[in-house]
Amino acid sequence: MRALEIVESCNIIEQALAQMPPGDLHLGDIYSVPAGEAVMRVEAPRGEVFYYVETDGSDVPSRIKVRTPTFANIPTVVAMVKGNELADVPLIQAALDPCYSCTDR
Repeated sequence: MRALEIVESCNIIEQALAQMPPGDLHLGDIYSVPAGEAVMRVEAPRGEVFYYVETDGSDVPSRIKVRTPTFANIPTVVAMVKGNELADVPLIQAALDPCYSCTDR
C-alpha cells in the first residue's frame, strides 16, 4: 500500500510540473525569523509526530525537539513482551509497525 502511495505522489508531482507556467522561478525573499517558539503536531502513518522549535531570532534554531510515534510506543512494546516467549517478540513488535530509525537521535 505504501509503495502505491509513493507512485501516486509521483504522479501528482508530475501533473503539477506539467501545469506550471513557463518562466523564471521566484524563490521569494529571505525573511528574518522572529524570536520565540512554535509547536506543531501532525498525523503520520504510525501516529502523531510532535515538533517543537525555539529560536532566538537568528537564522539558526536554538532548540529543536521531534517526538515520533515509535518513540512514544517503545514503552508499550516493553509492557507487551513481558511474560511472553522470546520467539513471540518479533510478532509483538510487528503489531505496532515500528520504525526504529525514526527514534534515532
